[in-house]
Amino acid sequence: MPSQVLKKVFDEAAQLSGIPVIFRASDSLQTQANLKMARNGELAHIIQYHTKYAMQKEYLGTFQAGFILRAFGANQSNRFEVGSTPSGRDEGQKLVSEHFQRLGINLPDNKLRQFASAIYDGLGIQIRSVPVGLRIDSWILTNYPELKEQQKAIIHSQLEENIKPLSAEIRKTTPKKHYDASLTINAAFASFWAKAWGLQPLQAPYALAGFTSKSELLIKAFHETMLDADHDKELLQKWIDILGVKSWYKLTEYK
Repeated sequence: MPSQVLKKVFDEAAQLSGIPVIFRASDSLQTQANLKMARNGELAHIIQYHTKYAMQKEYLGTFQAGFILRAFGANQSNRFEVGSTPSGRDEGQKLVSEHFQRLGINLPDNKLRQFASAIYDGLGIQIRSVPVGLRIDSWILTNYPELKEQQKAIIHSQLEENIKPLSAEIRKTTPKKHYDASLTINAAFASFWAKAWGLQPLQAPYALAGFTSKSELLIKAFHETMLDADHDKELLQKWIDILGVKSWYKLTEYK
């Protein structure tokens, strides 16, 4: 049975969207948790959490349900998805190909396309999830203090994971445009939590690597944009512009 917090949040998500929420464990997820929002007549939103995070499942479920609340809390005209531009994916693949040529690494075409698609799509997921995710985490901090310790545990694990791309090997094998945009988002995430928790050392690895300046522009845009869900689209467009990937991604109507 879900906790009182989960029941309340899931009920709110179901009422707002008109679609119930299914919450379940999985030992095969590649992430801590995920959400499959109902589309095209599907009967339920499905939220899954990895079994190894069972002690934090209330926070994970609440966080994922927050995306439903924000999506359906916005007017229809302000509901959106992050999509690729006609030239975006091609440009991304070209940068990957040129980067590996400079490194003297020859990959089969299919492997090259797979890698290019993975990092292009990965950056799109970061852009879609992090700024709105910070809105949701702010809401949880304010409204559900009972989830504080679970939230801390999950966020600390994410902060640790986010530092890994600072390694020389990943920096070397990733094209600069992809790498800089992704790490700037990670730096903004660290900056948010450094301020929220009063732990400035969380920003130190990114400051040393030179990502502070632009990441602070992301945080500035985050705080200057109105908080309600109808302005999430505006917030993401600001982040896309600041990151310099306007030619790669576009915000399309959610269907």
